[in-house]
Amino acid sequence: MNRDTIEKMLNFLKEKEGRKLPEAWLDSIKKLELVRELENHPDGTQYRYEGDLDLDKTNIIKLPNDLYVDGHLSLRGCSQLTKLPDKLYVKTILHIVESIIEELPNDLYVGRHINLMRCKQIKELPNNLRVRGFLDLSDSNLIKLPDNLYVKDTLYLIGTNITEIPNKLYVGRDLFLWSTPIKEKYSFDEVNEMITSKGGTIVGKIMI
Repeated sequence: MNRDTIEKMLNFLKEKEGRKLPEAWLDSIKKLELVRELENHPDGTQYRYEGDLDLDKTNIIKLPNDLYVDGHLSLRGCSQLTKLPDKLYVKTILHIVESIIEELPNDLYVGRHINLMRCKQIKELPNNLRVRGFLDLSDSNLIKLPDNLYVKDTLYLIGTNITEIPNKLYVGRDLFLWSTPIKEKYSFDEVNEMITSKGGTIVGKIMI
């Protein structure tokens, strides 16, 4: 639902105060008001959102710096948001599926999982990135991983353009390399040896 349509709904509400609207309309109106609030929040003051913040498929252009989300943050299909704010804190899960986000901030904190599936604009990740759950980079255009990448759970690189294993990669469970140049270039034993020789550790299985 586009912004013009929601604007018409808001005008309708003003004219027909008290009239019951379909739940989908109400959800869209709430999202539009929230987008306005976030885009106009002044820099220099923290914005705290208690609970899960769902901004899927909205036209949000920017998020306030020092945004604190006490739940998960979902930005699936946000077609105009190209960057995440500085000092972003997400208590549980960050979903950025099918967005045009170009990079992650160096001071990003996510309490559990980061999902970047089908994010075609992402080309690299911050150095020393620590992910406290799984990291899903499947079907992105990522071409390299940073050194010292730490993933407590599973790392998904399915369908990426990753060609080499970085230094000191740690994965607490499984590493998925299906449909990557690494799979085409190296055998399982060579991948395993490469990880070890570069000071890395894969606790679970290497899936190639």
